[in-house]
Amino acid sequence: MKRLLGIVITVVLLFTLVIFVPASAADENVALGKPVLTVLNGGVAAAADYWRPEYLTDGVAQDTTNGNALGWAYGTLKELGVATDISAYIDLGAVYSVNSAVVVPMTWSPAATYPGAYEIYVSADFNNWTKVAEAGAEPKEGNATYNFDAIEAQFVRLRATSHNGVWADDLFYYNGFGDLQIFGTKVKDSDKALHIYKNYTGDLVTAPPASSDEALGVPTVWTGFTTGSLEWRFTFNTDISFWAINFPLSWGNYGAPLKFKVTKENDETVVAEKDIVRLGDGGFAIDFGKTIPAGKYVLSVAITDDTLAAEGQYAYYNVIGHATGMLDEEYCLNTNGTEIEEAGAVELFSSDDGRGFIKLSEEAQPATQPDTEPGTEPGTEPATQPETVPQTGDAAVAMFAVIAVLAMGAAVVFVKKRVF
Repeated sequence: MKRLLGIVITVVLLFTLVIFVPASAADENVALGKPVLTVLNGGVAAAADYWRPEYLTDGVAQDTTNGNALGWAYGTLKELGVATDISAYIDLGAVYSVNSAVVVPMTWSPAATYPGAYEIYVSADFNNWTKVAEAGAEPKEGNATYNFDAIEAQFVRLRATSHNGVWADDLFYYNGFGDLQIFGTKVKDSDKALHIYKNYTGDLVTAPPASSDEALGVPTVWTGFTTGSLEWRFTFNTDISFWAINFPLSWGNYGAPLKFKVTKENDETVVAEKDIVRLGDGGFAIDFGKTIPAGKYVLSVAITDDTLAAEGQYAYYNVIGHATGMLDEEYCLNTNGTEIEEAGAVELFSSDDGRGFIKLSEEAQPATQPDTEPGTEPGTEPATQPETVPQTGDAAVAMFAVIAVLAMGAAVVFVKKRVF
């Protein structure tokens, strides 16, 4: 009877443990439907609507309800070599404990479209990044799943570091992804977000540039060609930190070499700089690989080759397009040898909350994000596994398990001492 009673109590306690201990929440694809921001250093967006950035997080390699949704694709200039620097940033919208990633190739031609190599990074603050997955140049077939120690993150960066040299035209190699899935459980809400701050309030004026602003009737910022100037200087003030500058509307001849340099307005200290080669007409973004704090700056965009195509005419030109509702000279100053009344359309990519462009006379407040130290910017973090973070519900399971063990021990003692 004592043995039977002990067995009954033990079974009841185990049954209670199974019923009342909360299970860990099931991991889900927390990237599904989340916004995607792409930066194509040395690259161009694939021209057709089949390959849009938002298709990277639609949950499928190809949306069968939308035959045009094939994934996200881009082109990289052949003459730049095998290495690429193409990134897609995903804002998960909250802080999650993430532990795995699934990279899905395009279904229509996976061998041709998969990049030669890529990396996946995650971050909780958009400043400190941890590499959680990488793939080399080996052939890839089917979905690639990467499991890693759980880490809290809100932002994801998918970075393609080389092309595969298969899908190409005369100028570009093309690569892409069908889908990127990130699995985890929600930890907490967040007030952070990826923001795009603009120096205009209206719409982009998409008419192509003429040989002069007067002929076109639309203000644009010209350098090169017959302007007599190879440099545009854009002075601005901001209350947010930023990590990239986007030019949503631009024209330029293929091969034009450009240097982008950001300096402090008061002492000309160089804060960031980058050299690129224009790939022809089209908007583009410059990712400086670091976070630049709030402050007053001068952006210099210079053509670095002064070759003449004819007397009084430079071989290269660069044009920054215009938008309606441009901020005036209280906010931005522009010169290309002479003062320009209105600026070209400029956008700042940031993870800070603020007004963005503020009046030049205002004192900028310190950035809410610290300036990124060398070695912590995306792409330089060593490939180490992050410290393990307990999954949701793990602590509760452990607590109830301890209680159950203690209760069973007490039951055994009770059975041994009970006299019938």
